[in-house]
Amino acid sequence: MNYLSLDLLIVIAFLLISLGIGLRAGRGIKSIHDYALAGRSYSTTALVLTYLATYIGGGSLLGDSKEIFKTGIIVTVMAMG
Repeated sequence: MNYLSLDLLIVIAFLLISLGIGLRAGRGIKSIHDYALAGRSYSTTALVLTYLATYIGGGSLLGDSKEIFKTGIIVTVMAMG
């Protein structure tokens, strides 16, 4: 295996840059409360949209499409409930 390939060097550089940015941005974090809630600077809308983006992923959309195809549009109505 070639350990000095361009692809590997790009990935390593990206990871090191990401680590540096994360360490620099996290200097003011004192507790898990600061980390998880960002000192209460997130609005309720941002937190709800984050939850929905996590919950509604590609797998659930494809699974729902399969169920709608098999069962009918009633699956969408049940999912909204």
